[in-house]
Amino acid sequence: SLFRIIFNLLENASKYGNKIFVQVKFSKTLLRIDIHDDGPGVPEQYKKKIFRPFFKIDTSRNLNQSGSGLGLSIADELANKMNASINVFKSKKYKGSCFSVKLKT
Repeated sequence: SLFRIIFNLLENASKYGNKIFVQVKFSKTLLRIDIHDDGPGVPEQYKKKIFRPFFKIDTSRNLNQSGSGLGLSIADELANKMNASINVFKSKKYKGSCFSVKLKT
């Protein structure tokens, strides 16, 4: 569900950053939810790999080591089932990441 996708992305953002900013844009044809954080960001070479089950970039980058590496994988799988997409970019709001969920309405 969309709730679970957003929950997982917010949980991930809170593990890596101190500040989180959520932006929602809605039109007749598209719902877009952007979740920005001020964490270390996702290096380019990992942007596709982070959605694989159990994948973790580098545990030294994350002070909270309790994650299983499944949150982003589950969010991506749920998004695919809803004909939605999740992409990650460098945040323009903060120095960290921006995870963007797009869902056709």
